[in-house]
Amino acid sequence: MGKMLVPIFPEEDGGYRWFPNDRTATHISKEELPAVQRSIADQGRYSAVMTPDEWHRPAMPRRGRRRDGRGRGPRANDSGEGRLSRVRPLSSAVS
Repeated sequence: MGKMLVPIFPEEDGGYRWFPNDRTATHISKEELPAVQRSIADQGRYSAVMTPDEWHRPAMPRRGRRRDGRGRGPRANDSGEGRLSRVRPLSSAVS
């Protein structure tokens, strides 16, 4: 079973907003935050305080596409040689 990340969003009044069981938003105070985080952890989930923009941003960029969307781009460690170019043929290892 995978782990679930529960976002907790800061509010302008110094409190926080979170969505228990993915339902309606619940407002909590700064003092209540540790107890809510502990309750989330007790359920086997992870909590993170973040903005809504951070929640909706991908954690990692998509691989296999160039930024302009035209196929695969070069890898950062691509030396121009394929992986198999470093492997010696079996016949040269035996002789």
